[in-house]
Amino acid sequence: IVTVIDLAKRLQLQSTTVDAENSMSVVTRLTGGVVCLRADHIGEVVQIHSDDFKEPPGTIAEQLRTVVTAVHAEPGGHLLQLLDPETLIPRVSVE
Repeated sequence: IVTVIDLAKRLQLQSTTVDAENSMSVVTRLTGGVVCLRADHIGEVVQIHSDDFKEPPGTIAEQLRTVVTAVHAEPGGHLLQLLDPETLIPRVSVE
């Protein structure tokens, strides 16, 4: 059993897909186990050197401030946002 996190809902963004059939998923291993991150769309995979990332600007949306760790300005005006997957998952303590 793998937990699925809908990124649009988690980040309080408007979903661009009508149904889950058109969404994409990324499965990753985190501290607490394996999780599936569902996105409306995944573009091309790019390699960016860590030195090319900058601190997130102060104008970034409030709901993204805790999960965006860095940004990279792409040619054409696109802003890539580096998300920390560990902060996407709410911590649940079992007592």
